[in-house]
Amino acid sequence: MPDDSERRFREIEREISDLQDDVGRNGSRSLSDQIGQLEDQINNLERRDRRPSDILTKESFENAITLQAAMGGSTNGVLHVLAMAAEADIDLSIEEFDEISSQTPKIANLQPGGSHVMKDLHEVGGVPVVIRRLLEGGYLHGDAMTITGNTIAEELETLNLPSDEEIDVDFLATVDDPFHKEGAIKILTGNLSPHGGVLKVTGNEGFNLTGPARVFDGEEEAMAYVQEGEIESGEILVIRPQWHLWC
Repeated sequence: MPDDSERRFREIEREISDLQDDVGRNGSRSLSDQIGQLEDQINNLERRDRRPSDILTKESFENAITLQAAMGGSTNGVLHVLAMAAEADIDLSIEEFDEISSQTPKIANLQPGGSHVMKDLHEVGGVPVVIRRLLEGGYLHGDAMTITGNTIAEELETLNLPSDEEIDVDFLATVDDPFHKEGAIKILTGNLSPHGGVLKVTGNEGFNLTGPARVFDGEEEAMAYVQEGEIESGEILVIRPQWHLWC
């Protein structure tokens, strides 16, 4: 008889097989539909003479930061959003991530820091459900333009989303009763990060951390230290010049 781990492995294999079957049956049509929709969007933008600069506004970047903080998005998002803002000639600083996150409730409990995955969110309406809750709570610029030519508020009206009353899941909270009163993104300052560092708060971590810093000139040195069993609870690993900080 297979043990529990082997049984679960077989279940995952079957789920992957079923997914591959679905892709085989529907993939070509879905891809064709998506390409057709993309062509329509491009033609629509061309007819309206709408440019990226019409969509990439300061308000749209603030909306992106708010959504990132509310969902516990990746710290890489800070780098990408700052780079996009610079390309769009939008005045955006790393300090604004901290300011917006501190005023944004965290309402999604998703991996890697949470309990569920994006597929679970998709099954109850997806990201638009989160956007709707943030918009109704007054945390988003509803008049920000989207690629469709509609504002965010107008675009939500076109979607057939389940009502909040119909969504009964434990990984989505309301803005009035969030998982955390502040968003997941925190910006660090100080002598270890003179130009600012990014921290994602995924649980009930404290905002103060005290302990000995172990500094390494590269990931290989840090990994060797860990694998040799030298690391002790409470130590803070600082890796330069990558500027990673492991606690």
